[in-house]
Amino acid sequence: MRDPYDVRLAESIFGTADASVISQRVELFCRDRLSQGVSTCELFVQSVGAVFVLRLESGERVVLKFYALQSGRVGTAGTLAELVAVYTVQAELAKVGIACAEVIHTPVACDGGAVAAMGYLDGTRAGDARNPAVRRAMAEALAGLIRAGTAFRDTPMLPVARVPTRLWPVPHNVLFDLSAPGGEWIDDRARASRSILDTSAPPEILFHMDFSAANVRVWDGHVCAIYDMDSIALVDEMRGLASAAVHYTYTGTPGEATTSREQARAFVADYEVARGKALSKVERHRLDAAAIYAMAYTARHCPVKG
Repeated sequence: MRDPYDVRLAESIFGTADASVISQRVELFCRDRLSQGVSTCELFVQSVGAVFVLRLESGERVVLKFYALQSGRVGTAGTLAELVAVYTVQAELAKVGIACAEVIHTPVACDGGAVAAMGYLDGTRAGDARNPAVRRAMAEALAGLIRAGTAFRDTPMLPVARVPTRLWPVPHNVLFDLSAPGGEWIDDRARASRSILDTSAPPEILFHMDFSAANVRVWDGHVCAIYDMDSIALVDEMRGLASAAVHYTYTGTPGEATTSREQARAFVADYEVARGKALSKVERHRLDAAAIYAMAYTARHCPVKG
């Protein structure tokens, strides 16, 4: 690895940036757990976890995801038991028609972290989330995911995405610093929103905590792929909805525009229709505070220097 960011991410996930050591772990898992060797690696990406799209010797495409087990990140499984619970729910959701990958092998411990295997979902064709029809399909898919998730809400050991006791949770990954100088005005906005969020604790539901166009692909009018299902967690509906609404157009493309206020409002309106019930005044008050907090959290993500 030559990119310093890749090196830092690999060290945080694998404990090493040595490509030969990492490739050995991939090959060993495939031979021991999938009874096949690796023919080629078609894709490798890293963030909270490390994802490999592999072609096995049989020609089958599979996806491996490696994790560093650690607690503190919002909506992220911090223990092996939580990760197993999340994949158990993912497997059941795939069976009932949610457009997520089938689980080939539930998470197992691996060199201080964990690794799981999934089927491959082709999301290479994707509509623009700024298109109203795509936005509507995403909102409908989110409401459908929540309805389907009701049956699995009581699965033991599911992670809970509560607001942290301090102002900010642990950063999304090791590349970011939420305490960098110059962002104090963002902290003030976050504290104001927390003064509202912290006054109540609505019931928690099953939610995808990273629901954006980077993870949700729409083609021909319907959602064809939902990725990062390890972002499933229990959270109150308005906090989950706020995060989705203010980030749903995000794809990870450098220089892309952030989701506008009008787009976020339109997503919420589509979600209301999809869930079959308008938001109450109390829900809207919490939604507004949660949206400000979610945007502040994103704005506070400054790259770590060095």
